[in-house]
Amino acid sequence: MSLFDIGRSGLMAAQSRLNVTGHNIANVNTDGYSRQVVEQRSQDGIYIGNFNYGSGTYVSDVKRVYNEYAHRELRLNQSTLSYAQTALAKQNELDEIFSTVGQGVPSSLTDFYTALNAVADIPNDIGMRTNLILSAEQLTDNFNALHNNLDRQITQVNSQLSGTVNHINDIAIELAHINQELQKGVEQNFTLLDRQTALLQELTQYGDVSVIALEEGGSSVMFGGSVMLVSSTFPAELSMVNGEPDPKQTRLQADLHGNKISLDGSRFNGELGALHDYRDNNLIPAMDELGLMALGIMDAFNTAQAQGLDLNGDIGSNLFTDINEKALTERRSFAYDKNQGSAYVTVEINDVSALAADSYQLHYDASVGYQLKNHRTGQVELLTIDAADPNRLNSAQGFSIQTDALANLQDGDKFDIRPSIDAAHEIKSLIKQPQQIAATAGVFANSQPEQGVMLTNIDRTDPNFAANFSSDVTIDITNGTFSALDDLGNPVVGTLSGEPLSGSVFGVSFSLKQPLLDGASFTIDVTGGSGDNRNIKRMTDVSGAKIMRDGQSSIMDIYQEAKSTVGSNTYSAAIAVDTAQSMFDQAYARVESESGVNLDEEAADLMRFQQAYQASARVMTTASELFDTLFMSLR
Repeated sequence: MSLFDIGRSGLMAAQSRLNVTGHNIANVNTDGYSRQVVEQRSQDGIYIGNFNYGSGTYVSDVKRVYNEYAHRELRLNQSTLSYAQTALAKQNELDEIFSTVGQGVPSSLTDFYTALNAVADIPNDIGMRTNLILSAEQLTDNFNALHNNLDRQITQVNSQLSGTVNHINDIAIELAHINQELQKGVEQNFTLLDRQTALLQELTQYGDVSVIALEEGGSSVMFGGSVMLVSSTFPAELSMVNGEPDPKQTRLQADLHGNKISLDGSRFNGELGALHDYRDNNLIPAMDELGLMALGIMDAFNTAQAQGLDLNGDIGSNLFTDINEKALTERRSFAYDKNQGSAYVTVEINDVSALAADSYQLHYDASVGYQLKNHRTGQVELLTIDAADPNRLNSAQGFSIQTDALANLQDGDKFDIRPSIDAAHEIKSLIKQPQQIAATAGVFANSQPEQGVMLTNIDRTDPNFAANFSSDVTIDITNGTFSALDDLGNPVVGTLSGEPLSGSVFGVSFSLKQPLLDGASFTIDVTGGSGDNRNIKRMTDVSGAKIMRDGQSSIMDIYQEAKSTVGSNTYSAAIAVDTAQSMFDQAYARVESESGVNLDEEAADLMRFQQAYQASARVMTTASELFDTLFMSLR
């Protein structure tokens, strides 16, 4: 009977091995599955006389081949790869927008410059002037279209973030349920553990995952390095809520058993981090660059219009939306929810040439003062209160901050400032009549660029107007005052006042965009005829003038730099995908080499264990035949 038992033990062991091998083969395509192996040992021998005779074999264990270190590396590389792939996909979308819809902006700007040159050649031609108005309308339409496409990208990203967070919550709930089931059993449940592995691997597509094994069974899961997504059998709940201070920059929030915590989604890696990073550090800056370009156009041509006269002899009105239109000044600031004060803040552009497409944080510290921090560079500027307006804060960044009352600011209050936000959406072509194009020169500087002086009113009924403006009048600036000579050669002196500094002489009023240095001189000429093209020629000069970024860039350069940045980011994202893919493939190969099912190996094992099964069966047959022979001999 010992020979029969030996054969039977071998047969049972071979059957176990065949079952496990078949199970491995069946699950070759199951996500998260780790192959299983049978551990087989020899049974204790039996001593007969002085000899130890073997008594067969038995299955000591069935193990799941799982290397936590290898899977940890795989999860880390999966998160990095998902980040890179998502970043590339979104950058490709942005690049496509600039390459299609975006091309309308530089193209229409070139057409606009061409139309300006045509009016400069024949300044009194109504047809040429009409074509210029149509070109201006096309230009603003293209700005609006590109802005709207980028704005839809923000909406799309926010929607993706919400969908991703909802899926993360579903995974967290299932992981918590698995923990609950694992903690019920005495023995390990390989099926649940494989499902847990698959879920964890899926979760790493959305952010970094850290797994903490629990003594009672299962694992707690730290997500993004900042939130305990699954604590034993309790899942947290993530949600996307309105951004602070900008509601459109939705932010991530975790609800930990009723305790709501704000999270920085850009630090989560994976798809979640990539979407946050793309929206906040690529898409919105691209929109602000476009807004800066729009501000440059609005400011340059509105200023030029105010320096000239139209065919009716009137001062040129705004060709485009005013850079400090109420809708824009109010939109440029965002108050933080935790502000204690009631201050209402608006932002006015004072000098477009000094402006950057950056965002800032205004912070009031009672012990320090009013601080303006550039989010991109980290530089902090201590703001000064305007001498002429106690509720205005002046900045060297090209803008000033106006409050309803500085006294309403409380210690710790903060505001985000975005000077160029929505300018590309708000830019509109305002002139509808060709006669309103101010081609005739009205004012030009003798010692400083013309941009510094604009005409604000002509009162032809003033008794001194006709006598003194039969020809041009030269005005000199000295120590906050201005002076001119009347028609008799007598000096007339006035004081510059107001914001911006303004003055009036012989019925003509003017304002200074920026205070002019002592010794500055400019000439006012309101005698030009319909054939005068001096002012429209100044407009044509804008095309190549370095009037942006402190004299470093032209208006067209702003667009080309923005498009170049998008292209560069797209190229970098593609390289990052290749690198991340290589690292992931290495980690995946390591996991597969240990935990994966190799069909060739399993097929070989299947044949080997089948032969062992057949051989053990033959041992049992032999034992039976011997027993029969013995039984027959005793009859």
